[in-house]
Amino acid sequence: MDVIEVLRERVGTFRRLAVEHGLPVVIGEPEPLPRNPELPVGLYDVFDLVGSVDTGDLRFAPPAEVAPSRRGGIATSTRSVRWVTRRRSARGAS
Repeated sequence: MDVIEVLRERVGTFRRLAVEHGLPVVIGEPEPLPRNPELPVGLYDVFDLVGSVDTGDLRFAPPAEVAPSRRGGIATSTRSVRWVTRRRSARGAS
């Protein structure tokens, strides 16, 4: 079993557990992303399995630079690619 197959299995398990236990987690379906040969292949491997993961405090999603529907273009450099954003809570924690 290769890494992508393991990830696919774990995503399925996590989806099931989130529903069974009522966890406040949203796991989005993958969206087709245009390929850019200047970006790491692994970026696409991950987002071909999971469109996004949102826990309310943490969001894992394709960066705007690779998701044209979010900003109208794709990245030409890996320097600006941001995979995870952390949200500030209402309590002001960082």
